[in-house]
Amino acid sequence: MFNEQERHQLVSILESAEFFSYLSGDEKGKLLNLFEKKAVGRGRVVIHEGKRPGDTFYFIASGRVTIWISRGFWRKVFVHTLEENDYFGEIALLTDQPRMATVITEEKCEFFELKREHFKKILSGNPALKEKLEKMAQERVERAELERDKDQELGLAKSWIIYRIRKLLGVD
Repeated sequence: MFNEQERHQLVSILESAEFFSYLSGDEKGKLLNLFEKKAVGRGRVVIHEGKRPGDTFYFIASGRVTIWISRGFWRKVFVHTLEENDYFGEIALLTDQPRMATVITEEKCEFFELKREHFKKILSGNPALKEKLEKMAQERVERAELERDKDQELGLAKSWIIYRIRKLLGVD
């Protein structure tokens, strides 16, 4: 399925990713065989914010992606850049949460993909592991929602200040 270099890279990523730190060596070994490799061209949307449900987790084997979130109806805000050996979409493995951001390739990328249905096979025999990972995913969702709420409050405060300045200057 994977050549030796790809397998080594995938093992290395699995070892370093916090999300998979609760898995035993045996579980990680089983998980290796469930990944698929996929190439995606530059400028492609990998994940659409709000899409429900997400069902795929991605390790970046090569390339670079940018993360964007919506602010208002039309505005997208840059959040972060991810590169080789980074990962995204882990919440999709455990929840039916809509995608929390849009991910776009900035150059040709290769991903190691893991589908939720395959990951659940690993969790089915380990309820304690499933509980830990679900808690971790929920904490990440809550942090993201908190950040979104803070940003929304800041946007409202800015709008209010602009409104007051315009009123003060007599500009409507």
